[in-house]
Amino acid sequence: MFGKRDGMKKKVAVFANGWSNEYLELTIEGMRKRADEENIDLFVFVNYSAGEDDNERDNIGERGMFTLPDLSQFDGVVLFGNIINMEWERTYLKNEIKKAKIPAVCLEYEMDDIPCIETDTFQGFYELVSHVIEVHHAKKILYVNGPRHNKECIIRRKAVEAALEKNALVLREADIIYAEWSYQIACANMREWIHAHDYLPDAVICANDEMAMGICTALNCEGVEVPGQVIVIGFDFVADGQRFFPMLSTVRRDWTRLGVEGMELLLRQMDGHKVSMKTRIPCQMEIGESCGCCADDEKCKMRLNALGESYRKKRQQEVDEWHLRYIDDTISKITDSQSLKESLQEHYEENHTFEGEDFLLCLEENFFDSEEREDKSGELNGWMEVFVKLENGKSVSRKNFPVGQILKECLEECLEEDKTHIFLFAGLHEFEHCFGYIMQKDFMDRLYDKSLYSWIQRLSQDMMKVKQNIRLEDLNRRLVDVSITDKLTGLKNRTGFEMKALPYLQKCRENHRDTWLVFADINQMKIINDQLGHLQGDMALCIVAEAIRKTIPKEWVAVRYGGDEFIVVGAYDEFKDIDEMRELFTDNLNRLKERNAFAFPLTVSLGAVVMRSDEVNSLDEYMRRADEAMYIEKQKFHNKE
Repeated sequence: MFGKRDGMKKKVAVFANGWSNEYLELTIEGMRKRADEENIDLFVFVNYSAGEDDNERDNIGERGMFTLPDLSQFDGVVLFGNIINMEWERTYLKNEIKKAKIPAVCLEYEMDDIPCIETDTFQGFYELVSHVIEVHHAKKILYVNGPRHNKECIIRRKAVEAALEKNALVLREADIIYAEWSYQIACANMREWIHAHDYLPDAVICANDEMAMGICTALNCEGVEVPGQVIVIGFDFVADGQRFFPMLSTVRRDWTRLGVEGMELLLRQMDGHKVSMKTRIPCQMEIGESCGCCADDEKCKMRLNALGESYRKKRQQEVDEWHLRYIDDTISKITDSQSLKESLQEHYEENHTFEGEDFLLCLEENFFDSEEREDKSGELNGWMEVFVKLENGKSVSRKNFPVGQILKECLEECLEEDKTHIFLFAGLHEFEHCFGYIMQKDFMDRLYDKSLYSWIQRLSQDMMKVKQNIRLEDLNRRLVDVSITDKLTGLKNRTGFEMKALPYLQKCRENHRDTWLVFADINQMKIINDQLGHLQGDMALCIVAEAIRKTIPKEWVAVRYGGDEFIVVGAYDEFKDIDEMRELFTDNLNRLKERNAFAFPLTVSLGAVVMRSDEVNSLDEYMRRADEAMYIEKQKFHNKE
């Protein structure tokens, strides 16, 4: 028994597949209507998984949205069970609901221990098929079915068979076309059927409107008139079917009522009441033109209005496409994650008609790291980084947060308001690897007009493109580093001197900073190589290079110029006295010699010159002076020896 609601604002999680946009729109709006009356926020998590046998890697990636929320943070759950395509998804959600111990309702699909509310699809379809046979005298029936093992397909086929049997007709397997709910497949299979047979059916009965429109198109392409020569009927009463020519005769499910009553069923459980495990809502047939009847004036008027609306939608799609292309173009040039974040925040503040006033884009923390990371397929992991957060159209900053705390970290201010909201979540992934999601508040348009899927696909591809750009940039940087680095000592080589030291000196001059130019040469390097061997000589070079690194500031540039010669350049204000530099270097060198047990008395001669920013001498002139200063130091060493 679930406890009574305590007057606080409640949260209901809704899980659905996004392909059935019109069904979702009417049902969710019905749910919203009832939720508004009770001060309840709806959180809609959608994915776009296909059938069990299709696009397996993408299906795994689409799981991410269903595994994202922690259901213990919610007060109830609504499942669009009939359009959740993967059995794994249903099983996972059922187990999570049980674990969270919260009430749930499943729409149009029976699941163990979860109350179900569904429309009576059998009766409505039975009546429409009977109408075709009894009023229009159809005898030769062709049936277009969806997926063979889909529960709704099974029920609708039984309705067809029952109507045929009542009229002493039989549905043979040879009279069935399977079209997987698809317009394209239905169209192709119908044309193939026509070419394989020397007669036409009296009527083609379709298990949904999408397939019915595909059948009408196929018949038209083959020169067959609908309904003049062949009657066609569908199921679902979708808007496109009512705008179609001929207007489809079909079966209407009251999806808005389904949403209202489904929400009511959940609320009763939240109040601690026992409810029926199965509730049914009646369907009704809707007569159009495709069966040979006349559509009423109101439906014809609606079709004309829809034609005008289609032009507005076409223009809006052009604007939306421009918006998405702009993001594509901007992102394609970005090679680091911080620039991406800044560019997106700036862009979305200026233009967010596609995303809404309140929008969230989250990616897995460190997603753009160049190194590959192990992750669990079909799940988001670790911490999330907020790349874009719009509130009332303005970009706001938000800290990273653990993946399961979406309510606490990113929506808390909305949950405390008196006004109720509806939040839409959709995932970002590449094949089976999930890496982020988007959230829109009180802005369901993209789900309802079918553009959400293409948008998040584009966004996912854009994020992967940036990731690839960052990897390529990192690889190029590594290749450049290899080409300008002395392999033995790790200091820059002569090419590195030109690519790193010279630009550094030029920048110092432009900023009116004096600089040191230091020449260093190992004393008696030939003796070390001849008496101790070249391995010890290499060790000497490495010890000197390490001593240089320990001595100079981080921004300075050190170069192995050739053989046992080194050049160091750096800002003068870091070392005001060459003797101070020489003393520190000698101390570092002695410690390294002792640590590496270097037997030979390793010493280095340093010569330096200050390059004044207000002088006009050439670099060659300064290098000559530094070389002379180093030579003087070397002569002192040899005289002493």
